[in-house]
Amino acid sequence: AGDYGGVLGLGAVAVPRMDKPVPTTALGRARQALSLAHSPGTLPCRDNERKKIVDFVEQSINAGAQCLGRCLYISGVPGTGKTATVREVVRTLRKKSRDGSLPRFNHVELNGLRLQTPKHAYSAIAEELMGERLSPQAANDVLDRRFKEGRGSDGRVTVLVIDEMDLLVT
Repeated sequence: AGDYGGVLGLGAVAVPRMDKPVPTTALGRARQALSLAHSPGTLPCRDNERKKIVDFVEQSINAGAQCLGRCLYISGVPGTGKTATVREVVRTLRKKSRDGSLPRFNHVELNGLRLQTPKHAYSAIAEELMGERLSPQAANDVLDRRFKEGRGSDGRVTVLVIDEMDLLVT
């Protein structure tokens, strides 16, 4: 992946944003709003949860090199907006970073459903951060050096979002 306005993110270069035409009929607008690909700007009734996530991630990014491995676990029943809320928070923080009101940061998003094995998470993270395809073991070694010793690091905080994490624990 490449630099996307100061923020590295999954698919930032590989998949350019395509603006779709705005539907002109009520049916077209309803179809678009109910599409699985549609992500609302802000989820209703999630203000408290959203604020907690924003505060946590923003504090971590602002801490910079002093931020040594903070973790936030979000759980709940399916369909309540966990993933959509986190994605909306990341979009907001990316914008703040591009505007210069938040330090630049790396963002990697993984989904446990899309990984061949749990060990392939290392390969996906390494590919996103460094643009290299590595075996899970080689990626583990490189990431270990990057995060423990700072070797190969660009000095930015990395925000790692793992969706469907329970599938990685087997």
